[in-house]
Amino acid sequence: MQFLLDLLGAIANAGDTVTEFFKSIPDYFGQLVVWGNAWYVKLKFLWLIYSLELAYKTAEYLLNDIGFNDMLASFFNALPDEIR
Repeated sequence: MQFLLDLLGAIANAGDTVTEFFKSIPDYFGQLVVWGNAWYVKLKFLWLIYSLELAYKTAEYLLNDIGFNDMLASFFNALPDEIR
């Protein structure tokens, strides 16, 4: 008799677990949306950092190509001693 009661209790608990699972689906969906949004923000920040690095390297290359550093050094050296 106890076996039947335990079996019925286990079936009831399994049914309760299934219903609780279906009741918590909206919470799971909300957690999925939050995780997706965090992933998107992380990717966006990484892309912005990569873009800044690329822009810096491009500017550095262009300034070296036109000789800006050498020109600036020659202008600075052409100043009188009391101004330098």
